[in-house]
Amino acid sequence: MPNYKILGNVGSFFKNPIVTIHRFQNIQKNFSILPYYKLDNYKIKLSAGWLIRQCGLAGYSIGGAKTYFENPIIIVNNNCANINNILNLSKKIFYTIKKKFNISIKLEVTLIGKKNPINFIDIITNNNF
Repeated sequence: MPNYKILGNVGSFFKNPIVTIHRFQNIQKNFSILPYYKLDNYKIKLSAGWLIRQCGLAGYSIGGAKTYFENPIIIVNNNCANINNILNLSKKIFYTIKKKFNISIKLEVTLIGKKNPINFIDIITNNNF
């Protein structure tokens, strides 16, 4: 993880998604080298970083927000990123993974509005940012 004093970040921005065994097997048909962790007989945890990398989004940037190339689940403030840069980048990652793998990734971070936490899915689907 980059040193936040040198390269602004909040650590892991996305959670590693948990999928069913069936969904995992469908993905594995096209991607034989797929890192995973078996949780039980029904669920598999996948690497969000691997999914982001497979989508060509490691090191990808929008405005000043950029995925950290070495570990793309981390979004860094590369050059005076604002909230729109961060939300647009996370939206790009969300929809690209959804389209390629049919997986909806979730945030590790909590987005805070003026008074309450903000629902990420509501924001990106309604463009309320």
